[in-house]
Parts: sequence; C-alpha cells; structure tokens
Amino acid sequence: MVTFLFVDVAGSTRLWLEHPHTMPSILRRLEELILAAARAHAGHLFKTVGDQACVAFGDAHSAVGAVLAMFKDCAEHPWPGDIELQLRAALHTGSAEYRDNDYFGLAVHHVARLLTAAQAGQVLLSASVAELIRASPPTSVTIHDLGRHQLRDFPSTEHIFQLRAPELPQVSSLLRTVAAHPQRPAQPTRLIGRDHDVAALIDLIQAGATRLLTLSGPGGVGKTRLALQLADDLSDTFPEGVVFVSLAELADADLVFPTVAATLQPGTGDKGDALEQLAQAIGARRLLLVLDNFEHVLQAALGVAQLLAICPNLVIVVTSRSTLELRGEFEVEVLPLDVPLHVHVPPEELIHFPAAELFLRRALARNADFSITIDNAPSIAGIIRRLDGLPLALELAAARIRTLSPQQLLARMDRSLDILSGGLRDLPPRQQTIRSTIAWSYDLLSEADQRLFRALTIFAGGCTLDAAEAVVGDAVPDVLNGIDALLDQHLLRQREQADGNARYWMLETIRAFGREMLTQHGELAGYQARHAAYYANLAAAASAELAGRDQTLWLDRLDQESANVRQALGWAIIDQQSPLLGLQMAADLSRFWEYRSHIREGRQWIEAALGAVPAADDTPTTALMNRARAFNGLGNLCWLEGDTARAIEAHQEALAQRRSLNDQRGIASSLNNLGVSAMAMLRGEDSLRYLEEALSIVRSENESSGATTAAGSTLSLLSLVLNNLGVALQIQGDYARSTEVLLESIAVAERVGSPLAVAYPTNSLGWTTLRAGDARGAATWFRTGLRNYAGMGNSSGAVSAIEGLAGVACTLGDWHTAARWLGCAGRLREVIGVPIPPYMRAIVAEYAERVRANLPADVVEAGYAEGRALSLHDVLGLIGAT
Repeated sequence: MVTFLFVDVAGSTRLWLEHPHTMPSILRRLEELILAAARAHAGHLFKTVGDQACVAFGDAHSAVGAVLAMFKDCAEHPWPGDIELQLRAALHTGSAEYRDNDYFGLAVHHVARLLTAAQAGQVLLSASVAELIRASPPTSVTIHDLGRHQLRDFPSTEHIFQLRAPELPQVSSLLRTVAAHPQRPAQPTRLIGRDHDVAALIDLIQAGATRLLTLSGPGGVGKTRLALQLADDLSDTFPEGVVFVSLAELADADLVFPTVAATLQPGTGDKGDALEQLAQAIGARRLLLVLDNFEHVLQAALGVAQLLAICPNLVIVVTSRSTLELRGEFEVEVLPLDVPLHVHVPPEELIHFPAAELFLRRALARNADFSITIDNAPSIAGIIRRLDGLPLALELAAARIRTLSPQQLLARMDRSLDILSGGLRDLPPRQQTIRSTIAWSYDLLSEADQRLFRALTIFAGGCTLDAAEAVVGDAVPDVLNGIDALLDQHLLRQREQADGNARYWMLETIRAFGREMLTQHGELAGYQARHAAYYANLAAAASAELAGRDQTLWLDRLDQESANVRQALGWAIIDQQSPLLGLQMAADLSRFWEYRSHIREGRQWIEAALGAVPAADDTPTTALMNRARAFNGLGNLCWLEGDTARAIEAHQEALAQRRSLNDQRGIASSLNNLGVSAMAMLRGEDSLRYLEEALSIVRSENESSGATTAAGSTLSLLSLVLNNLGVALQIQGDYARSTEVLLESIAVAERVGSPLAVAYPTNSLGWTTLRAGDARGAATWFRTGLRNYAGMGNSSGAVSAIEGLAGVACTLGDWHTAARWLGCAGRLREVIGVPIPPYMRAIVAEYAERVRANLPADVVEAGYAEGRALSLHDVLGLIGAT
C-alpha cells in the first residue's frame, strides 16, 4: 500500500497572468522546498506536472509530516514581490503499480480527483488516510469530517476529511465539489401543464442567454414546482452539481449565504464570510443553484450579483414573488394554468385544459371513483375559472371532493376562502391554506401598500390608474408607486387596454383575501360608496358622448368597465344603499345597453331602479327626470325584445312625466318612441302622427339652439326621428318620400359623426330601395349599414342588414346565398334575444318561402347550416368580397 500526496499552487493561472516573468523561478524554488520536505520524511517525488508535485510515501504518518512541513516552509519563505503563495494538498492510501519511475492505478486517479476538490490552504484526506492517522494522531493534529461527497468521474460517494494543524492556514471547510446528500426534494407527482414552459426555460439556459433566471408570480402559482422540474431536467447540463436551497424559513437576509453554504457543504456556513466561502467552493465549476422563495430576503440580492461575478460558470435560478432588480436578470412570469373561456365545455374537451387535468388528478387522489361527467363538467369548469387556474388553489379545492360534489364546492366558493384550506401535511405551513399563501405576500408590504391593496379589491374586473387614484383618494398618497409595489409582489396584474391605457386587476382568490382584509379594517362601506360614485360619473359622461363622434370609444370603455358598473348598480339598487344614484346610472346606461344589444340585462336593471325609486309628491325633480329617462330606455329595450305592449306602456309613462316637466326634447324623444311602437303594432297612421309631431318639436328645438354639433344638441335626435319616419313611410308604400327623409337623416347623422347614427338610416334606406325594386342599389346600402353596425358591436342592427341582404339575394334569384343569410340572421337573433319586428315578419317569412320553393330541401338546410355557423366577423369578410 502506498500513501500518495499530491500538492499544487492554488490560483496558479492568476499568478502566471500577473507575474509571468517571476513565476518560473518561484516554481523552481517551490519544487526545491517540496523535495526537501519529502526527502526529510522518506518520501519519493516521482513526478511534477506544471505546479503540481506528486509524492509517494510508505506510510500515512510520514505523508502528513511532509505536507505540514511543505505548508510551513512555503508560508515562511520570502517570495519575491510580496507574492502570497497558497498551497492545497490531498492524501490517499491505496495500491498502485510502480514502473518507469511512475505510479499507475485507481489510487493515483483517486488522489488526483481529491486534489481538485480542495480549496486554497486545505489539506484533504481520503477515508483510508483518515483511518490510519486517527489510530495514532500526531500532536496538535485534528481531523475534521466534511461529510460524503461525489468526486468527479467516481460512481459512488465517499467520506472526505480535512487535516487541521497549527502549521496550516485556518480556511473554510467548503469543498470544490457538491455534497452528496439530497440537494432537492423528489416530487411525488407529475408536473401538469408546464411542458412548454420547461422546454423554453431549458433552451434559455442551455443557450447561455442568462445566468440569473427569476421565476416570478403570485403565491401558489407553482414557481417552486417548476424550478424543481427544471433542476431535474438540467442535471446532465450541470454534471458538477444542481443545488436546491429553500429560503422560506429564513427570517434574516444575512442568513441566506450561510444557509446556501451549509447546503452546499454540510457543517459549514456558520464561520467567516459565507459569501467568500461559497465563491471559493464553486470557483469555475459549472453549477446550477436554485434559490427558492427569495421575496422576503431581497436585501441579499447584491450578494447574488457578487457570486455570479466571481463564479463564471455558475447559473442561478430564483423563485420569488418579486424580482431581484439586478443587471442580467431574466424574469419569466409563471402564469396560472389555462382554463376554458366559459363553463359549457364537454367533458372530453374540458380534460385537455391543464387546470382541469390538475383538478381531476388531485380529486382522484381523494376519491378514486371521481370523474368528469356531462352533469358535473359545468361546475368543474366554473371552479377552475373561479380559481383562475391557480395550481395551489386547485389542489386545495380538489381535496374537498371527498366530502363535496363539484356543484356543492362551486356554490360554497363565493362565501369564504375557508373552503380552500386543509392542504396536505407535507406542504409548508404557508401553503396549507390559500389565505396563508396570500398573507405571506401581503405581510411583506409596507403599511401604505397594504392600504392600497385593500382599497383596490373594491374594483371588479380591474381598473385604470385614473379610477384607482379617484377611488382611493387621500388614503394612499402615492398610488402609482404603490401599484408598482403590488405588481412587483404579483398581488396585482397589468394588461394593456385597446385604448392603450394600462389596466390593473387581481386573481379572484387574491381579491377575495383583500376583501376580507378590507372588511376587517372597517373600510368596505366607504370604498363601496366612492366606487359607486366614480362609476356613476363615468356613466353620466358616457351618456352625453354616446351620440357623438367618440361613440365607439365610450361604448368600448363601458364594455371594459361592465363588471365595475354592475357592482356599482348592485350596491346602489339591490343593496338599496343609494337608489337615487342607481336610478341615475340606469338611465345613463340605457343607451349603452341598447347599442350593444345587452337587452335583457338592461331591462332588468332599469326595472329594478324604477322599483327602488317610485314616483311621489316629494320626489326631487332630478329624480323625476331620471325616471322619465329610465322609462324611455326601458321602452326601447322592450321594443327590441319584442314586448311591444310593455314598450308602449313605458314610453307613455316617460311622455307623461316629460310633459309635466315641460321637457320639449324629452317629449319629442318619447313621441318618436311611441311612433316606433305603433309601427310595431301595425298602426301605421298612429305611427306617422307620433313621428310627425316629434319631428316638428325637434326641428323647432334644433333651430332655437342653433346646434351644429351632436354634444348637448338635438341633432342626433333629429337624425333618429327622420330615420323612423322614413321607415314608417316605407311601410305605407311611400318610397319616394321615404327615400327623401332617409337621405336627410343620413346627412344629419354625418354631421353628428356617430357611426351608429349613420347606420340606422343607411340600413333603412336599403330596405326602402329594395322594396322600390332596386336590389343592387339596396345591397350597397345594406353593406354600408352592416359595417357600421358591426363596428359598433350592435348586433340587433346588424341582423336587420343581413336579412336585407337575404332579400337582395332572393330578388336576384341567388337562392343559396339567400338561404345562407337567412340562417345567419336566425341564429344571431336567437343569440341576442331580439325577434323580428312585427312589421318585418311577413317580409322575412316570404323570403324563406321563396328559398324553399326554389331549392331542394337538403340544399336549403345546407345553406341555413352554413349561415348559422357564421360569426359577424365572417359576415364582414363575405360582404367585403362581394
């Protein structure tokens, strides 16, 4: 048996670069010192390679004596230029073959690999040497157990020891190898829905695009699980080690690097400069370090930057709810799992959504008989949508399947976050309930940011910066910077609206937690009132603009804010917190509901608002005016829904109220609507009488106001009355005067600048032209009207234009096209709940009869089916090609 001592100069490459002219003489002198020490202890220097010396001894004690002498002589020697030469050494006892003045065998490779694990100043011993020395230790020599480690190219782990003595420098116990104890927890379940993410992240790291990757996202989104999968899949890319360190339990950022050091090398990390020890231990090795849960120790971020600067081949993956804000950091936001757009998804399609798959797999772990069926699929889709596809929330919800059906679980989810508790015992405490997971991030916020977070939960479906600043008010002095802090913690999310403004919103589970906090702090009632007031003002502003050139902008804005508007209406009307405010909002929004074809919803809100504010002797004038406006809007919606009797009743109420208030413009509007209702009842003479009176009043009002623009004028009403009069004349068969009146309506509408104002008379002129016998001329008007209607999102108008195109096709004998347009129109009316107006029913029925009379039944059905499959977008594409 031979004891081998390999010794070299730590950092020799750096010394060569810094002292190229003196290093040859230094190494010659060092070899002399090593040779003298070896001979003094009966050693044989059998080889030198560069700055490395290889010495063989007959026993381990001689080798230890020699290495102590070498280190002492090197430390005491006056090297030129004040150069500090640091040695490192390794000792191993084993068998080897000696020939040609050299040694061959596994023992030689063993000591060579052991030397590569040593830091500057360290003397490492294999277990064979340590056992021999411990049997009879030299004076003042101790042996320190460094644990089990994997040496490069060796298949199994082994114990490594460090020699300590007064002759040796006091250095770290960290090694330049990775400890062999488990470095990352094994995962008991398969990662679901992240295959694309994992592949993209692997490509990113393997391509060298970044050395600091931060996986960010809200609590419970699966950052840790994704990082662990990434670490597993990259183990071959980092053969020198993949190390996972959880920082969740640390209360102090100063403990980060001691903890990492202790994980990398057990028994270290509590002495000296842990960051420096880490840097020495890692050196130039290609190592992947995963730092989990960094958000509460962000003060240690600069240390991460320093570590990366010192260790050129180190790659760090961080999971954090906040970014580290370092140069070179590459942030990847971990998003919730995909969920369906709606709840009506067949089971065989639902299971392909990752959120549904995760829910199913976790539910099966609690109830082996569970499955997704036709009956429970809508509830399951509702659950995963309600939880925004957040993996932790899905797992906690699925755990309830043992005691609750999906239908019961969904019903309870709106009541409290308590249903999302009772996680598995091997999860960290902060992940036992969804509440504690979110509280972890909430507790990291400043007091001002906590107030802002609570306040922003008052919004439904998100908000703009302007809305946040208006509703939050003085409670938070700097809303913009506060929003930035919430975004950084992923308690808030941001997307760009169609108008280019940023919109901020929350995952529903996070918002539910915030609402609990808002209630606990006694702030809910105050913010509800401020929220309702803000959206009441928005509705009032929109009402004034919906007849003007910015009509599309305001319709889109109200669509964007629909959830907030509903919440404000519910608070004011349903909760009876401010019925007068609710009535005002309902009146202001009536035109929006009409133009966007939200017929049923609008009718329900207006009926509720009118019921909450009945007319009485002491009713304020403003409220009476709002009641009149609300009845006016209600009548229009009832007419569109085909409830003509209720439409007439509502318009008569509005007219009576407006006559009592001497509201001339309002009177004209009510007369116009009564004219349309009479038209629907096929009372042509009554219709003309109402509309002629309305036209007389509105012309007089328009002339007296000298209006030239839509805002605050009667121009939009004038265009509308002219349109309806043109339709009434058309029904009476007076096509010449109908055309004249409709062309004037178009001219006035163009002055108004509203696409919808132009769409009405344009489409009506298409019908007049068609009934007058000019099918090709009518087609031009219908296409123009259809484009305007579709552009405004007005499906009830668009469907009339499509039926007009069916009439054009019938007139031209293009029966298949007519069948397609009729199928499309029929399906669209079913979707929006708007029937064919009574005065048009016979005309459209005639088109259908002519199609069936001229085509085989199967061809008719195929044409209808083709049309029913068309979206409004498809229709626009078809008319653009004709």
